[in-house]
Amino acid sequence: LSGNKISLDSDQKNAFRQIISSGPVSALQGPPGTGKTHTAVRILEAWAQQDMGTVLAVADSNVAVDNLLEGLLKLGVRAVRLGQPVKVREGLREATMDALMEKHPLRRDLVEHLELNEKLGRKIKGMRGGKEKGLAHRDLSRGWKEVRKIEGQMRDDILDKAQVLCCTCIGSGHELLDGRRFPQV
Repeated sequence: LSGNKISLDSDQKNAFRQIISSGPVSALQGPPGTGKTHTAVRILEAWAQQDMGTVLAVADSNVAVDNLLEGLLKLGVRAVRLGQPVKVREGLREATMDALMEKHPLRRDLVEHLELNEKLGRKIKGMRGGKEKGLAHRDLSRGWKEVRKIEGQMRDDILDKAQVLCCTCIGSGHELLDGRRFPQV
């Protein structure tokens, strides 16, 4: 439990052991300055090393979530931050879902489909109506379905590769997580 930039005192080690041996949902609480974040980071690191799938880490404020994220990233844990990038500490924004979507290998395909849809949308505005316009609307509808499909593939890929997903308690209710199961919370 020592090394890796964070060592735990005896109370923190006790909390670590209790949580590691408990069920899938754990809560760590205590007064300010008692090392909750350091302990939580070590617990999350241990779970990440077990390769059990993406672990969900939540805290009540953006600052607290950023502190968890920062600790995890320093330890080399593949952590992703869900939430509005503007509310994330500037030095951690590269680990946000939005930033990872921008760098994703499917991003080029997504941009290509968006451009095609915009072009078709402009073309439709200039059409008079009839069968050709109806077919163009159908194609545009299919184009937007494809955009949503690619975005979903990108998000799923990012979440599947993450060892830990960090967000606020409220953020854990995001539609992006609908139907997603976590081995540990």
